[in-house]
Amino acid sequence: MITKEQIIKLAEEALEGSDKFVVNVSISKNNVIGLYLDSDSSVTIDDCVKVSRYINERLDRDVEDYELNVSSAGATAHEEAVQQVYRQRAYHH
Repeated sequence: MITKEQIIKLAEEALEGSDKFVVNVSISKNNVIGLYLDSDSSVTIDDCVKVSRYINERLDRDVEDYELNVSSAGATAHEEAVQQVYRQRAYHH
């Protein structure tokens, strides 16, 4: 079983020496892994690809199948905020 701790450890290894850091990790029941990164400067697509490749090279899909999505926390922050507003409105109505 792939754990959040395992993904965080691998991501931190890949990000060592940079100002990038892990903001959040989510793992669904179907092993869809969401890894969200941020930094004091910026997170580029190349940063996400580098971390994704690093993790993929160290996990064995033959042992456990998974889907890995690495993105900037800022790229999804607006979407998550909008979803929270909808949930709050639905809850209060």
